[in-house]
Amino acid sequence: MWVEVLLSLGCLMLFTVGQWIVMDQTAPFFRDFDAKTKHAWIGRVTATVFDTLVILFAAVNGYKTVWGAALLIAYVVHDTFHTLLYDRNIGNYVHHIVSFALTVLQKTVMNPMQAEATRLAMFTLESTSPFLHASWLMNKAGYGTHPTFKYVAGFSVVFFGVMRLLAFPWVMYSSMDTVTAGVFSPLLGLNVYWFYKLVRLARRVLDKNSGTDLPL
Repeated sequence: MWVEVLLSLGCLMLFTVGQWIVMDQTAPFFRDFDAKTKHAWIGRVTATVFDTLVILFAAVNGYKTVWGAALLIAYVVHDTFHTLLYDRNIGNYVHHIVSFALTVLQKTVMNPMQAEATRLAMFTLESTSPFLHASWLMNKAGYGTHPTFKYVAGFSVVFFGVMRLLAFPWVMYSSMDTVTAGVFSPLLGLNVYWFYKLVRLARRVLDKNSGTDLPL
C-alpha cells in the first residue's frame, strides 16, 4: 500500500505546485494575495477536490480499496505539512491525526461492522467541507457582497450544524461499537468548537460585506 501512498503524495504535490503557477499567471486577485493567503487558497482548493473524492469513495465503498486508503493517508500527510505554512490552529492537526489513525485502523484491525460505521462517519463529516471551502474562496475572490455568496455561506453553516452536530452523533450512537465511538469521540468536541467559530465568522463577514448587524 505504501507505494500507492507515495504515488498519491506525488500527485498531490504536483497538483499544489500546478495550481500556484496557473493561478499566479491567470488570476489578478491571486497575485495580490500575500504568501500566507496564497497557501490557504491552494490548500482549500486541494481540500475541496480531496473531499469530493472521499465522498465518492465512501458512496461506492471505495474506501475498501488500496487506492482509497492510500489517497486518505497521502492527503493527511500532505495537508498537515502544507497547513504549517498558513494555519497553526491545533484543531486542524487533531483532525488530521484522527483521520490518519482511522484510515490505518480501518485497513488493519477493523472488522466489517466497524469499517462500515467509519464509512458512514466519513461521509457525514466530509460532506460539509466543500461548501465551507467554496464560501471562503468566494469571499477571498471578491464575491463577498454578491447575493450568491450569502446563500452559499448561510447554507454552509446550517449544513455543517445538521451533519456534524446531529447526523454524526446519530451515526456514532446507532452504528458504532464502543471502540470505534471512542476513536471518533474527539471530533465531537471539535465539531462544536468549529460550529461556534463558523457562526462568529459568518456574522463578521456578512456584517462587513452588508454594513448591517445580522442577528446570528
